[in-house]
Amino acid sequence: MASSFAALAKATREHLPLLCDIAGTSGARLYSTVLSLATLMLTARWLGPEGRGVVVVVITWVTLVSGIAHLSIGQVLVHRAANEPDQQWVGPALAAVVLITGVASVAGCLVVAFCYVAFNARLFVGIPAPALALGFVALPFFIWEQYGSALLSVLGMLRTYNGAQIIGRTLGLVILIVGIKLIGLGVYGFLVAWVTAQVIISSTGGTVLVRHSRGRLSGGLNAAGWLIRDSLKLHLNAIGVLLFSGVDILMLQYFRGPAEAAILQLPMQLFLAMLLVPQAAQLALQGRVAARTKAEFWREHRAVIAYVLAGMTLIAGALWLLAPWLVPLIGSQRFADSTTVFRILLFGVPCACFNTLMGIQWITRGYFYRVSLITLAAGLLNCALNFVLIPAYGANGAAGAAVVGICAVPLLANGWMACKAQREFIRSKASNVRG
Repeated sequence: MASSFAALAKATREHLPLLCDIAGTSGARLYSTVLSLATLMLTARWLGPEGRGVVVVVITWVTLVSGIAHLSIGQVLVHRAANEPDQQWVGPALAAVVLITGVASVAGCLVVAFCYVAFNARLFVGIPAPALALGFVALPFFIWEQYGSALLSVLGMLRTYNGAQIIGRTLGLVILIVGIKLIGLGVYGFLVAWVTAQVIISSTGGTVLVRHSRGRLSGGLNAAGWLIRDSLKLHLNAIGVLLFSGVDILMLQYFRGPAEAAILQLPMQLFLAMLLVPQAAQLALQGRVAARTKAEFWREHRAVIAYVLAGMTLIAGALWLLAPWLVPLIGSQRFADSTTVFRILLFGVPCACFNTLMGIQWITRGYFYRVSLITLAAGLLNCALNFVLIPAYGANGAAGAAVVGICAVPLLANGWMACKAQREFIRSKASNVRG
């Protein structure tokens, strides 16, 4: 027993710098999550299920379009950093992603405007056009965040991104309170605050990156070519994620109306908040891929997986017990039906954390097609389950479909990848001993 504790203490000391980076990023995200929960509590009471349903659907449309439009280029940037540590590619890549952001934003807005005019009676029931238009002001900033956060992480500038999150979310909450409670703007007060927070978060990192790459921005068109070429190999992965994490809200709105969508979105937001730690760990790990071999990187990576999975599983168990008290406290009694939804989602926390943490192993190896097909398969499975379960069971059915999707294809694939990385580590260790 004593030797086990000694080994654990030694491993913790060895990985302490990485754990500190994760803690710093997790702290910023935790602060943002606390503010998001405060926003959730206030708007649940001030807007009710119907009002929250409107803003939830608007936000889902924005994130859906941005998820398609960003083309997964942020992950390609991480792959390039792992294979070209000299960073000469950063300046041209920055110029390229600025151009891609502008083109993708215009194209996305035009497509949604066409859909609103052509299919309004079916797809956007109960969603006012001004609310949708206001929400889409945030589209270019959502697309840019995918690129900016990736570049900041590979350049070791995560503190800038973390600081921008803190400032943006804080001001967003202040504007929300003023807009809804003091001025009485309702859903428009929420959307103004949401857009403002996103503008601040995205713009701060962009300014720092431009200063860092000043004088080295030529070659943007050529960089755009290789970025898009590589991203198309991976982008089916993003499509799969959207099928998994956004379509359920829109299907609920279609079959059950905006209020039922809000019943799912509240516990889903709590569930996604629990993934902030593995997401922070992923960002911290991205900054270390260039300086380590695959074997050295896996040695750190597997330790992080063990720490995160153990901690988040314990937290999920505690929240399952507290759910009947916690969910009405956050959302009021009008969201009491969200309790069962939250409990269902909590079963998927360990698998979701593991899947999130394993993503970087696929990206650094360049397995773009494979990870895309895996995620797409999971997304299609989730959509099929939602189509069957939502009409009959509403938000509970959507939650069940999400858990099955998390624990089916992605878990098997990531388990295979973990075994592959461990075998490579063992072979590398044996080779070093022989050498």
